[in-house]
Amino acid sequence: MTRMALQAQTLYNKALSALNSNNARGARKIALKLTKIDRDNFGAWHLMAAIHGKLGEVGLAEKAFVKAARLAATDPERGQIYEQLGKFLMEHREPGRATKYFTKLQKLAPGRAEVAYFLAESYRLSRNYQPALVEYDKASSLQSI
Repeated sequence: MTRMALQAQTLYNKALSALNSNNARGARKIALKLTKIDRDNFGAWHLMAAIHGKLGEVGLAEKAFVKAARLAATDPERGQIYEQLGKFLMEHREPGRATKYFTKLQKLAPGRAEVAYFLAESYRLSRNYQPALVEYDKASSLQSI
């Protein structure tokens, strides 16, 4: 392991420990150092999204999730990020923004009934009823396969 990789791993572990100890502000400070050392570190950006989420910083969390999704090595990994981001936005009363990420997730995992359901819910809560009905039907038909 290179010196920079070792330093990045140490910072990641410290930030995660701080977050798990309910010290999100301290975790953010450490994670910011990490993202400066290694700007293309998937784990660092995923952790940063969790930290911003814990602090209620919805816009910053979304940006960090998107950066993590861009850095994801595989489509399933990218899909997990889109699902987490969509659910996070739904929890923070942003169904219109969540729709964007559930749509991306559906392109990566078209046969998953729960994805169609998440998308339907985001449409419904955005008062976009026609697409919601289409997605509910899709979820229902996928469920019965």
